[in-house]
Amino acid sequence: MSSPIELSTEDKIKQAAKELFLKHGFVGTKTRDIALAAGINLALLNYYFRSKEKLLHIIIIETLSALFDTLEIIIKDPETSFRKKVELMVDAYLNTLESQPEIPTFILNEVRRDPKILVESLKIKHRLEGSSFVFQWFEFANDNKIPPQYFIHILVNLMSLTAFPFVAKPMMSEIFTMQNEDFKIFIDQRRKWIPIWFDAIIQSFKHNYSE
Repeated sequence: MSSPIELSTEDKIKQAAKELFLKHGFVGTKTRDIALAAGINLALLNYYFRSKEKLLHIIIIETLSALFDTLEIIIKDPETSFRKKVELMVDAYLNTLESQPEIPTFILNEVRRDPKILVESLKIKHRLEGSSFVFQWFEFANDNKIPPQYFIHILVNLMSLTAFPFVAKPMMSEIFTMQNEDFKIFIDQRRKWIPIWFDAIIQSFKHNYSE
């Protein structure tokens, strides 16, 4: 059993690694940088975590599991409509990104480097399969004669509409002289508008496929 001192050291390492991974990505973060930020020597870091890959795996799970646990509750609730699920998912995702705005860039970096680590570690496919969210989509697609495979457009649009502003924030700040408070207002506006845009996307599916 680990002592409080050992747990404290582990927490310092994980916190330092998380900040550096989110800021610089896996490739851009060196183990010596993590050790320096945690205030320990490199040998002690290797003693606790053995490799940067193992440490990254832990950081990914701890950073994103809470979000995906929340999303799983939403998408598997049979009492919540498909449209309401979208609204709740947008709200949950934006809340997480507002508190940890580096996550989208981190995910992009790691998806390019090794897509399996995110998909498998977070059990994304398993969480989706059998959910009422997927069932409701197929039911809706069937009723409106929409190809069910359009579901991928639903997911990609939801991810991009919520996540991309955080990736683009530095550029937006330069172009529009956007301060943090301005950005918060911007995100709150999107919180309301994304579900409305989602309705328009659904209508475009129905309209374009029926022609």
